[in-house]
Amino acid sequence: MRYVTTAERIGFEKGFKKGFREGFKKGFRESFEKQILIGETLMAQRFLEQPVCSQAELETKSLKELKSILAETEARLPSS
Repeated sequence: MRYVTTAERIGFEKGFKKGFREGFKKGFRESFEKQILIGETLMAQRFLEQPVCSQAELETKSLKELKSILAETEARLPSS
């Protein structure tokens, strides 16, 4: 049986904490960006008076899908 040294345990704990913080920040940023895209898409759809996707449906989409839906919706907006 191999014993874990104090240095290994400390290194593991530091690595775990760093990974957890970075993962939390990344998840928070993606969630925030996703909510902004959903809001912009719903606003554009309401402006067009042609709702295509509900908010619940948009929340299930990935970030990439939301960007493409917003681009398609914005393409239908009249240019100024």
